[in-house]
Amino acid sequence: MQSLVHLDAGTYTIEASDFPYGPNSWALGIQATLRPDDGGESITFSPSKYGPKTLPAGTFDTNIFVNTIGDIDVLITPRLYKID
Repeated sequence: MQSLVHLDAGTYTIEASDFPYGPNSWALGIQATLRPDDGGESITFSPSKYGPKTLPAGTFDTNIFVNTIGDIDVLITPRLYKID
């Protein structure tokens, strides 16, 4: 599933409802990238890097990924919070 949204500049963090393998696992999780309006370097949120980041204004692209074989019975609801 992919979602795009335009963000104003500020400090943001990502949280999710359930990381069954922990927030640092690459088995499943959230991967997101901000592409700045000014064409600057993209900024990525990924496992072990979900914490607060100061972002310029830009387009935020979010993906929920699953890197495993078999059934996954989990509900992931990513939330992006603006801290300031």
